[in-house]
Amino acid sequence: MTSPTPESALAPIYRIGYFGPDSSDLVLAERRPGFMVNVQGEPDSAAFLDAVKQVFAIDLPHQPNTSVAAGTTQAHWLGPNSWLLVGPALDGTELRRRHQAIAAVQGALIDVSSGRVVLRIRGVRAADAMAKNCGLDFHPRRFAPGQCAQSLYGRIAVLIHKFDAVPSFDIFAARSFAGSLWHELTHAAAEYGYRIDPPVQG
Repeated sequence: MTSPTPESALAPIYRIGYFGPDSSDLVLAERRPGFMVNVQGEPDSAAFLDAVKQVFAIDLPHQPNTSVAAGTTQAHWLGPNSWLLVGPALDGTELRRRHQAIAAVQGALIDVSSGRVVLRIRGVRAADAMAKNCGLDFHPRRFAPGQCAQSLYGRIAVLIHKFDAVPSFDIFAARSFAGSLWHELTHAAAEYGYRIDPPVQG
């Protein structure tokens, strides 16, 4: 018996197509990772770091406000002893195995997959659209690819990850704010025109 696929929080309002000039390169989409987990532990514990690397095949970033990627998995720094890991889908058995491996070295793994939404924006004017509702400095010399930061977008608490120089950004927020965040983002992009693509899996 297969598990039902959860419906996106954006399903009632997500409309693929062009909005404004179809020459615009600004693209918005929902990203749907397979898993999102908050991993917590002591950054100076070799046993904890080794356990994370063993089960997720990634080294956690130690520099504040940075992200790293290994294959299809990303790790985002949230605080001195807290990270958000994002990657392809895990079944329940595998998730429990990883939870047990982290717990065995005095760490914690919390599955937040069903409680988060991820929106993606990319294009030459992406930073301009982001700056309309966020106080971060998005100049490429201040916010480079591979950086992440927690802030507000409008009045919504978000984690923003810049993953290339296009620029392209992933915006993580609580699922309950999905509709409000989508409205804020599309409103900010309206000046430039934008395209909504099908959801990005993974």
